Amino acid sequence: MDESPIFSKTARGVATLGDKKLALPREHYRLLGLVDGRSSLSELAEKSALSQEFVENVFSRLLAEGLVKQLLVSADMKGAAVSDDMTISVTELDPEEGVRAWAEAQRGARALHDQGFYAHKVRPVQGVIGRPSILSVEDDPLLAQLLALLLTREGFDVRHAADGKAMFRTLDDTVPDLVLLDVMLPDTSGFQLLEWIRKQPQLADLPVIMLTAQIGEEDVMHGLRAGADGYIFKPFSPEPLLQGIRSVLKL
Repeated sequence: MDESPIFSKTARGVATLGDKKLALPREHYRLLGLVDGRSSLSELAEKSALSQEFVENVFSRLLAEGLVKQLLVSADMKGAAVSDDMTISVTELDPEEGVRAWAEAQRGARALHDQGFYAHKVRPVQGVIGRPSILSVEDDPLLAQLLALLLTREGFDVRHAADGKAMFRTLDDTVPDLVLLDVMLPDTSGFQLLEWIRKQPQLADLPVIMLTAQIGEEDVMHGLRAGADGYIFKPFSPEPLLQGIRSVLKL
């Protein structure tokens, strides 16, 4: 089994491929372009017809420049979500898509900071019958209670999960109209849970809004790649929260 490292491009790496303003040798750009979040260094050396030693040296510089990050190979998400040291490989964007996503991530970070809510995209939502249902995945018991009170008062049917394991159990039982997903959870990352959701055929179009205190471009880029429908910035006011939910659900 090939145990050489696997890398993913960072948001800066994607943007660098698009504008090529950074003074890197041609082979460095070539190898950066081959990074896909799945291929090991040995496989990249084979694809590029370059020596393993040369490729390792190049990636040492790419790491130092913040253009790539090392990933761990993930097992099945449902089993791996509760592992503290497990990282999910992300789907890479081509350079043109990457530049557009990077610009969108910058706009998203500004919108989160200024308004408390940022909608990346709104998925086609089937007509909601009766009270819209929301699954709140939040480990802070006080915040979870406040969310339940606020959303119930506004006409939503709210269920709660305190961590990733509880979210899996709830989704096995019933699929809500929308998930409010905290990023920092005790047993996993909300981004990892979102990536798992998007891989499940029956959940792939489930609207998901991230609840996060992390609003840097890198964080928004992560959410864009994973398929977030929107972001709510913590600490949040009720109006941005309700605005975000109504926007995504087209209410």
